[in-house]
Amino acid sequence: MNITKDFLIIGLIVLLFVILLGNIAFSKFSFDESLSDYPDMSVLERTIIASEFKEAVKSGADIYDLETIIEFAKKKRISPLGLKNIVSFINQSIKLGLQPSSAIDKTKEGLLKGVREDLLIDALRNRLEYSKTALLII
Repeated sequence: MNITKDFLIIGLIVLLFVILLGNIAFSKFSFDESLSDYPDMSVLERTIIASEFKEAVKSGADIYDLETIIEFAKKKRISPLGLKNIVSFINQSIKLGLQPSSAIDKTKEGLLKGVREDLLIDALRNRLEYSKTALLII
């Protein structure tokens, strides 16, 4: 009985340690560095967009994929509002229960192909609306 109790206590301590370590690691990753040299972005816009990206990570999106989107968006000169709209669509699709990779992959594809910002955002909006409709039908 004592041995089982000891194992349980040690197990709980290890679990708490792992949870603590995970929170510390996540809290240090804030997207501020990636967004710091984003062209024409105010401090307020940077804060709002960074919080959208953090929400996406908490919801299950891959940090590396989101960093890639930021880098592609910088190169393609996507406006700060456009970047915010993109990550908002990613978050909305996750909330619908869709895999984050579908919206992320579509975004990266559009950015790599050099699709105009307004067309990319329209495509993401349409994809989200189609997904909502499909979920209602199912």
